[in-house]
Amino acid sequence: MDVKEQLRHLPEPDNEALDRVWQRYRSSRADERARSRSWVWPALGLVGATAVAAAALFAFRAEGPRREVLAAVETPVVEAWSDEVELTVSGRGEVVGTRKDAEIHWRSGTVTASVKPHSGNRVAVVTEEALVEVVGTVFSVTRDAMGVRTSVERGRVKVTCTDGWSGEIGPDDGEKLCLPVRAELLMGRADALQEAGADAATRLQTLDAGIQRSEPGSAVRGELLWRRMQVRGDAGDVRGALADADAYLDHAGARTVDVQRYAGWKALSHGGGCAAALPYLSALELTGSPEDRVLLAECVAREQPQQARTWLDDALPQLDGEWRARAERLRATLAER
Repeated sequence: MDVKEQLRHLPEPDNEALDRVWQRYRSSRADERARSRSWVWPALGLVGATAVAAAALFAFRAEGPRREVLAAVETPVVEAWSDEVELTVSGRGEVVGTRKDAEIHWRSGTVTASVKPHSGNRVAVVTEEALVEVVGTVFSVTRDAMGVRTSVERGRVKVTCTDGWSGEIGPDDGEKLCLPVRAELLMGRADALQEAGADAATRLQTLDAGIQRSEPGSAVRGELLWRRMQVRGDAGDVRGALADADAYLDHAGARTVDVQRYAGWKALSHGGGCAAALPYLSALELTGSPEDRVLLAECVAREQPQQARTWLDDALPQLDGEWRARAERLRATLAER
């Protein structure tokens, strides 16, 4: 017996009320296709309806479009989206859709979806970096600073990375990583790689991508240049490091003094000498450290001995250890001239 026929056997509602209920049921089924629309069930206004009718109406409502916030920070939480779809959540996101069609907008952490095979359910996980789609499987999606990682326990899933890769993966394929696509997220990935001890080439690849996607003169580009300058310099690419320093200083930001110091010291210690270092060190005359002024004095001692003595006299009271001894040696040499 179908639903309309069941309603005809209810004892109290009149025919007009019966037609109203049926029309609302048909509307609810049509609305099910509008996945992200908020569901509001209208008051039926029936008097004396039986418990059977109330149960039927509840079933119609449960199948309609809905939206749920997913959040579990300390311990994973299991969410039963439907009889065929179970979500295990350790992070933050939101799921929208219907019993047969769920779309998870995932922000951070890990979500594992278990979908009953051959049930006809569509489940998709959407992030800024990837779209993961499946019908009948168990899979996990993790979003963190490294990007979005997808792994499959059973079945196969289709992964579409925003940066261009697309394909299917199964249990034997391991994790598929979709990289961040925004400059600031690529910067976060570079920092995470550094903490993980990744090699310079891997970190530079991420920093290069971030710089390409950043706006010229933006604070994000400046931070990316600062990081790439250090990676290049520490890996022995002093020319590349100084190029990044110059690009940063063209749009001076909050790290200007740090960039000038790093570039000046790196130029001095890796063969460029005072000629390469002075453009950066000279800018530190007023804003730099006592150690910066000692280096300045060493670079100009031959051509500008009086200026060198002035910088040394200013720096000496603030120095100790090896730096103080270094400044005193130079000061004694200048006094003999």
